[in-house]
Amino acid sequence: MVSHSPVVEGRFQLVDGVPFYSPNSAFDAPLYLDSSMDGMNPFQPRGDRRSDIRYGDLLRPRRWQKAFYWIAFIPTDHWYKYYRLPPFHHLGKVPPIQQYFTDEESAYCVSPDNPFTVLEDEVYRAVVALKNKFELPCVLPFLPNALGYLGTYRKRAQLVQVLQETREWFSVWLGALSYCIAMADTRQWVTKELKFTGYPNWRKVLMEEGFSEGWIDDVVRSPVGQYLPQYPRVGCILEIVKEHPDQPMGMWFANHSVPVWWRWGPEEEAYCKQWNMTWYLPQSPPPAKESPTVLTERPKTPLTCKEPEWIAFFQRREDRYSHITATESRLDRQRRENRTRDRPVRTAKVFEWLESYDEPNTWKRTPVTQKCKLDTFELYRNHQMRYDPFFNEWDLCEHFCFGGGDDAYDTDSDSERGEELPPPPVAVSSSPPPTPHSAAIPPPLTALTSRSGDCYPNADPPPDLFRAVLHPSPPAGDNTTPSTTLPSPACPIQQEVEDIFGGYYGFCAPVIGTDFPDLSYQERSADWFRRLLGLLPDETYNQEYFTTPHYLSAQLFLDSNVGNKPPHPSLSDLEDSALRPVRLLPRFPQIIRVSLRNRISNDDNNSDCADFLYVLKPSTPSVPWKIACFSPITALYICRLPSEYTETSIAFHLSQRGVSFRVLSPPPRLRRPMHARVVHELPIRRQTHRFTKEDYESYVNQRTYLLGQPHMQAAIRRGGIAWRLAIATLGIADVVREPTLWGDTFSPTADLVEDTLSKVELDLLCGAYECISDDGKQRTLKSWWPLVRYYEKEECGENQGHWSNRRESWYGDRLLKMQNPGSEVQPLSYTEWKSKLHGVKAIRTFTNHITKQSATLLGTRAITITPP
Repeated sequence: MVSHSPVVEGRFQLVDGVPFYSPNSAFDAPLYLDSSMDGMNPFQPRGDRRSDIRYGDLLRPRRWQKAFYWIAFIPTDHWYKYYRLPPFHHLGKVPPIQQYFTDEESAYCVSPDNPFTVLEDEVYRAVVALKNKFELPCVLPFLPNALGYLGTYRKRAQLVQVLQETREWFSVWLGALSYCIAMADTRQWVTKELKFTGYPNWRKVLMEEGFSEGWIDDVVRSPVGQYLPQYPRVGCILEIVKEHPDQPMGMWFANHSVPVWWRWGPEEEAYCKQWNMTWYLPQSPPPAKESPTVLTERPKTPLTCKEPEWIAFFQRREDRYSHITATESRLDRQRRENRTRDRPVRTAKVFEWLESYDEPNTWKRTPVTQKCKLDTFELYRNHQMRYDPFFNEWDLCEHFCFGGGDDAYDTDSDSERGEELPPPPVAVSSSPPPTPHSAAIPPPLTALTSRSGDCYPNADPPPDLFRAVLHPSPPAGDNTTPSTTLPSPACPIQQEVEDIFGGYYGFCAPVIGTDFPDLSYQERSADWFRRLLGLLPDETYNQEYFTTPHYLSAQLFLDSNVGNKPPHPSLSDLEDSALRPVRLLPRFPQIIRVSLRNRISNDDNNSDCADFLYVLKPSTPSVPWKIACFSPITALYICRLPSEYTETSIAFHLSQRGVSFRVLSPPPRLRRPMHARVVHELPIRRQTHRFTKEDYESYVNQRTYLLGQPHMQAAIRRGGIAWRLAIATLGIADVVREPTLWGDTFSPTADLVEDTLSKVELDLLCGAYECISDDGKQRTLKSWWPLVRYYEKEECGENQGHWSNRRESWYGDRLLKMQNPGSEVQPLSYTEWKSKLHGVKAIRTFTNHITKQSATLLGTRAITITPP
């Protein structure tokens, strides 16, 4: 649970000539000052009729009342428009409407077990449990079903209207839940004299009510549990001089981003000065009373002619297609062509374009979880979907108009959706024009998605280069790439040896006829070779390769670097005696070694630390940014790539293989203002908690939410386990985007900067939890996946600097076990992961030796600079 006190200057507003002051409101609010309703229950039915109050009637801040000040936590706009993750993702649309016929007429209704009913039961039970346990002063509103959405209607439009009102009324109950969590957490802190660090009691109460830890985590990370300025709430009017003894302090409201107002006059000013209530004192004098202001609604941002963000986004995508076609193999091209014909859903990344909550007239691209794909596709019509076969991604938006509208679809208010979002902020057109396409690029494609639940497994689909590991053939009913495009088990592995041993480690196969002593096959060395190459443990095909001179020379190269045999310089391009020394390649002189030893970081949270950074500086750059890496092996690997590769092509090549690199750009001239720094906290569990599949699904929701932030492309560039956890959600299309400066940054020199990830972001990405005892004295850090801080250490013998089929097999096996409802797979501690991934000593020796040799070559041959 995160709270934040916004930094604002405070503001005055005049209501009927009376000044009211707010220390934390960003706008003038339509204050409700009618005292005749004080003490009355606004939700009370009027006689025989049910209450006619609705969500929109509660958006005016009211005077503080003990039983009703929870209304201050109601959102001023519906969270479900901008937050599409569980447990509130079903509010994105109304339940399906069913029609049935009687002898005389037809009628309309929704199923009794529809998502609204389930959510209503969950929210009601949570609110009542917290209210009763902590004795919270809270007179609750009527339940959503009181609006009649479970009834039967003769006209479809009537039911649609009721469902719309019901969905809006859920925002009232979510505000009540948000208040109850804030108050319950406050009660425990006050009871423990602000020293409590154990497992929160309010979580225990919800667990005793039958809620899982995963459901609670989903609530905490949603706007319900995030008390931040970007999720504005109604607020309330406080009394200063005649303050009720149960009225919380104004700072309590401000810490939960709830705006507050109070009347300001000579009496209030004298009272605050007398009792030294400095926080209540305005920072500026009140305005003159000659110009009274009466507001009836919150000011709305006018529509502008700003071009939607997706137009420039799609244009940038098309500009990168040429880099994909220039580097793709024949197999990659065949996969892309198959995707063009049969557009996949299960294996594709899916994004929604949603209007920003805190930036009006701005649209943000938000990733969709694997579990929510089916529900998300059902929100959109075919012309509102765009598929990109080059990057295997879907983009969905209510305001897309690709290929024309669906003429057969009923678009009046009587439609099954039962809702129409407001028009986009584009004055010239209500829908964006299609992005221009060249003749060689196919136009955007719409979805023909299967409605079978089997097409949406709750697992991360493997990247294209490693897809044969987990899915040798696609499940029936899925429009995915046919198995004929996958590598055949009968194919030779010599090319793979050239790519990995040659490209990454510098192995040079000798010319035919070269005489080497002692080229006998060694089973132990063959096992090391398979591990380094990334072959699966049970792969037995291509055994004939292990009798060829090519393999025997590769084995000699391996043994000599492990130290079992004397070195043979001609087998390594790090030596001048090789057929083609790496230092003579065209790209080698373009590598600049930047010393970071004198770099002082004031941020202990920064995760980019090394003695040297290797930067590629082409003589004729094609882009304003530069590729860099910390590993000398990766620096030389870049040198060995084909000379025709551009910087963008190199970046795509590395990001397809999970190789760690950086993209350093000139600092942007204008930095976009942020309302507040996003604060992340690790989810907590009790020491004795047994993790379940639901815990893992909650972690996936957390990971998707985290990856939806603008700077998270840094996870793709990070490589390794961070890359694997992010690639299925983000893809590689934006890997070379300019820095957003949204979170932490890495700046090796004054003229270069890059987005980077903090340690807590990397921990969250790996599924970390803080397991604590009830008294808070015992704490253990556990994670579903190995923490990046260990995976990137030299002692991790399972990290060879790039992803492989062997790593994908390990990842997939563990993933499938965790997806099993009866699985006993648990998150592991740092020590447990260290034991599992320590690997084979010979592998660590080999990679460390190649690393030192590569660093020595670059240290003696490359230009070294030391930034001031």
